[in-house]
Amino acid sequence: MITNDRVDVLLAGFADDLGEPSQWPAPDEYRRSLALCIIDAIASTRSHYTSVEKILDRYRAYRAEQGGDAADDSATVLLATFDEVGGPEQWADRIGNRKPTSTSANAPLKAAAIADAARALLELGIDTAEQFRSADTATLDAAEVAWKAVPGQRSGLTWSYVVMLAGVPGPADHLVSRYVCNAVGLWETELPDDAVAALVAEAAACSELDTELLEYAIWRFESKRTLR
Repeated sequence: MITNDRVDVLLAGFADDLGEPSQWPAPDEYRRSLALCIIDAIASTRSHYTSVEKILDRYRAYRAEQGGDAADDSATVLLATFDEVGGPEQWADRIGNRKPTSTSANAPLKAAAIADAARALLELGIDTAEQFRSADTATLDAAEVAWKAVPGQRSGLTWSYVVMLAGVPGPADHLVSRYVCNAVGLWETELPDDAVAALVAEAAACSELDTELLEYAIWRFESKRTLR
């Protein structure tokens, strides 16, 4: 249930935590580049975000050297970069890093998971962020299953990240839910995802903000990323 008290608490939290909306970064680059969404989502777990930013910057630089633009890259283009440098091991050394997908012995590199995730989406006909957003429910369900089958992605955390980054309609992201629940003093189990989404939408309306921009700002704050 949406109550004015909860919305007021959220609005106060936004003022303290998120700063001036005019300074918030927009997710435009991610909404155009499925490649960046995939890299960011998988690289982010168990990592400080500065290390993720370095990977993204190296990927952008690599693509610029080729005369390309990472901000427009599809899953196909991302996979091509692995072939160009010689495979996941070489991609990890040149663009990514040597971090594994988990703490398990012999866990594959995150670079390998990035390639596997891109391939899994591509096999379902999802090559661009736009295609991801327009995919039907059955395709998205299949994509989620395929994504979670990639080593180290079973929890679904990185799936929620990639969906949010690409702007795919659906339940509130895990980090957005966590922020909202903490703000209003509830356990995450006490506030369903649809209720979280409704609260954020109502708070956005009260502030005359775009809901997607607000969700992205919350997500960046909760994941310890810069908001300027």
